[in-house]
Amino acid sequence: MSLLPKITLHGFICTSSIKHHIHCPGEKCAWKEKHLNKTMVTGDILIDDTTRHPRRPNSTWEHILFTRLLSWAHDWRAIMESKRR
Repeated sequence: MSLLPKITLHGFICTSSIKHHIHCPGEKCAWKEKHLNKTMVTGDILIDDTTRHPRRPNSTWEHILFTRLLSWAHDWRAIMESKRR
């Protein structure tokens, strides 16, 4: 049994376009702006792989940089708990 209280999580997928494909940037950018615009996400935390993200003045989230997974030993529970305080 977990000692942590149950946390309700809502996951969102945010993505970038693949720039070396001729049609991908335009088509994917149009699609992602419509469906995955991270500036429109509301929540407490935005886990993102880029340091460049537009943040609107009314953004509710705190950015956590996720560059790549080096180990499954990362303590994500501790990270999430630290953001709840």
